[in-house]
Amino acid sequence: MRFKAEKRPATPLGLMARVVHGMTADDIRSVSAYITTLEIGAVPEPPRPDKPEAWTPTPQSSDNFTPPPDAAIPAGPYGDLVRLGQNIFEDTAKYAGEYSRNGLSCRQLPP
Repeated sequence: MRFKAEKRPATPLGLMARVVHGMTADDIRSVSAYITTLEIGAVPEPPRPDKPEAWTPTPQSSDNFTPPPDAAIPAGPYGDLVRLGQNIFEDTAKYAGEYSRNGLSCRQLPP
């Protein structure tokens, strides 16, 4: 709630303020409740849908990119490579730790 009330310091690119702006008080409470269940230092697996989502590729700009859903990743060796790339991006220390010694994941870096 402090980000929403602009009482916390800004994060890189003002990301937290932009995320929180679209959240309701119930959304914020739900996220907070979830975070309290995590062990310190734990990196949870990204949520994956139980059922594939329908998806049709559409042109996008670099200013407003929405990645395709996991269901769009093909089966087989190519899909395995795509998932590995996604995992490296989301949890660099776990999947490519020898190339990053600062504990950051690629997704945490500014564009």
